[in-house]
Amino acid sequence: MNILIVASKFPPEYTGPGVRIPRLYEDIREELGINRVDVLCNGVEHTKNEDYEYKNSHVKRRAAAYIRENNFPFSIMPKKIKNALVFFAENIITLRALNAYNHTFDLIHIIGHSGGTAAALHWAKKNDVPVLMELVNATALPEQRFLFFSKVRPSNAFKIIVISNELKKKSMSLGFKEKDIWSRPNPVDEAVFHPQETLKETYRKNICPFANDDVVICSVAKFMPRKNQIFLLEVMPFLSNKYKLLLAGPVIEKGDFLSRDREYVSKIKNKIAKLKLEYRVHMAVGFVDSDAYIKASDVYALPAWDEGLGTPMLEALACGIPVVANIEEAAFQQWIKNGDNGFLSAIDNPQDWAKAIEKLAALSKDKRQNIAPHIHAQAGQKEIHQKYKILIKELTSHCSQ
Repeated sequence: MNILIVASKFPPEYTGPGVRIPRLYEDIREELGINRVDVLCNGVEHTKNEDYEYKNSHVKRRAAAYIRENNFPFSIMPKKIKNALVFFAENIITLRALNAYNHTFDLIHIIGHSGGTAAALHWAKKNDVPVLMELVNATALPEQRFLFFSKVRPSNAFKIIVISNELKKKSMSLGFKEKDIWSRPNPVDEAVFHPQETLKETYRKNICPFANDDVVICSVAKFMPRKNQIFLLEVMPFLSNKYKLLLAGPVIEKGDFLSRDREYVSKIKNKIAKLKLEYRVHMAVGFVDSDAYIKASDVYALPAWDEGLGTPMLEALACGIPVVANIEEAAFQQWIKNGDNGFLSAIDNPQDWAKAIEKLAALSKDKRQNIAPHIHAQAGQKEIHQKYKILIKELTSHCSQ
């Protein structure tokens, strides 16, 4: 069996699904008799065309570099026109790359939304190759832009994979049948994300200056306005000095949103200084081991909006750490049960967040221990990977008949 992953972006560019999906195929490779896994991707920050190896996968990056890098005349074009040209260019260069492969594929696994992923949907239909299509954020749809004015959607043998019930409803509203949609959480690696209360002090000593008797609030996410880490600074004045805040995550290094996200990081740092929170907030800009930060905390915070799922929420719960999150997000509503494993609060009311954090910090040890098994049962990597294996067998056997 030969598998092709087609993604809007792929490591080393920051992408959660780009890390998760290769891990899936490594896990099920031998059992399904997978001969090779190829990756064909575009890029947002990484726009250099290159071929390389990533975790036993053969990767080809084909990006609209000249347009993405704001060369003239694209630098003076309206954003909508420039984006349409990016998609068109990615359509063409991805189709060219697909036609250049000298071996066939038994399945195309599509991640994200770009000109390349749309081209892959078109190519799969033309060549009768089954498709797994993952909708990885809250605004994703199973229809994608192709060649300026047309749209393309999965057909023949396919399965749409969504990460929330809300995305399932959106897909069904476009005419897709419930049987063709799998709603599942992102898998959580039980071997990494599990309760380790006795090691909390050790984790804290390794990553931050906070003491063992402090109450630590944690948020690990890419630094960008939509993640809304800056809101947590507004919450801190409503909490006593024993409450501390850990903020960590990467920031983009280049691309269209470079100035926006760098300015956002500066705003956070300025607000820390303005509110005199320097000794209560520890900020780490860059890639971190998220499990260490989660296990060093007492409460996890998710004030983000437009979240398809919020995988760190599940990872925190899998570690027995309760979560306070934005009440407006459907995915958060699906997983957070008020007073049980967390609280949902509005992001226009920092005082309510402070009260929720105080209540969660006071949760009993028994209640915390009951949080993790529920998440492991529903979102554990072993369980999710098993379902992928069954689904891939069904799709590829259907195609071979």
